[in-house]
Amino acid sequence: MKKINLLYLIPNLNVGGAEELLLGIARRFNRSHYKVAVACLWDKGPIAERMESMGVEVYLLGMFTRMDFTVIFRLAKLMQSLQTDVLHSHLFPANTIGRLAARIVKVPVVISTEHNIDVWKTFFHKLIDKILAKFTDRIITVSDAVRDFYIKEEGISADKYLTIHNGVDLERFNFIPDVVKKRKELGFKNEPVVGMFGRLVPQKTPQYFIEAASRIAGEIPEARFLVVGDGPLRKMLEERCNKLDIKDKVIFTGLRKDVLEIMAAIDVVSLSSSREGLSIVVLEAMALSKPVVATRVGGNPETIIDGRTGFLVEPNSPQQLADKIIILLRDRNRAEEMGRKGRERVEEEFNIDRTVKSTANLYETLLVKKSKKYCQK
Repeated sequence: MKKINLLYLIPNLNVGGAEELLLGIARRFNRSHYKVAVACLWDKGPIAERMESMGVEVYLLGMFTRMDFTVIFRLAKLMQSLQTDVLHSHLFPANTIGRLAARIVKVPVVISTEHNIDVWKTFFHKLIDKILAKFTDRIITVSDAVRDFYIKEEGISADKYLTIHNGVDLERFNFIPDVVKKRKELGFKNEPVVGMFGRLVPQKTPQYFIEAASRIAGEIPEARFLVVGDGPLRKMLEERCNKLDIKDKVIFTGLRKDVLEIMAAIDVVSLSSSREGLSIVVLEAMALSKPVVATRVGGNPETIIDGRTGFLVEPNSPQQLADKIIILLRDRNRAEEMGRKGRERVEEEFNIDRTVKSTANLYETLLVKKSKKYCQK
């Protein structure tokens, strides 16, 4: 049986949902059957170090400007040297560069993944996607919501798409958190704590979390709030906290390496996004048995069972967000029960092993169709 040479292509390996997903997938692939490598367009990032510590080669292609199309030929050369059997790209820049390069060197199987409901794409972006879809064996979407969006917006045949839900590596959650120590480190004791986790960018509309925090503080004065992450909106959010007179109740942690330990030490996880593909933060919270209050956008209704594993609220509604969080802070038994059911749901439906199995089956099915050199496990 020929070992399958698998190359993943992604813009960078900075902290983010797509990058964490790729890390989990790379860790889980059967090394006796696959040789896994990763290429980054313009930056490696901290997740690259974790990849390399697992024995995964990470290549930097050196695309330092958006118009550097010579990267296509550098990638093509890399794929030739690696004898790549499957190219699997993630996110628009990599999906574009990757498919063009794969076409040049005739990589047997070409797959791209769409991670989000990308409302920012112009006619030009959509035209590129539509043209390159002809040279793509399958487009994976991380949720049915993402698939439906792309079918409607880009007019690509539904047969080209396959939904494979994101999953989390449950081994990462097999730790006993020192909640008391972590709370003390963050400046909390026994107060109820609500947290949001992620990039502080317009898509996440974190201002609505701050607005909700103000409303919650009015009802539960002892409540405290964490904003874990960083981004261009941070200054605006800090100013908003000052204006709402909740500066002493909200802590901005910036980027952290101990995100799971922090999440394990709080009571409720909140997600105020205006759009999502399928949130890794939601899955991580559920894996830690934390109740989640999130907006009813994208793949959130595919992960959260409203009223059972968490609550779904309408986007751009800080009052709804606050109301549901207040329910959970006042009813600890209900919050704990939601957390337990959330953990069960992740174990059954959103385990990374399930994601890897579906992805590997796709690779091998396509390779078998294209060449007699390959065979399934």
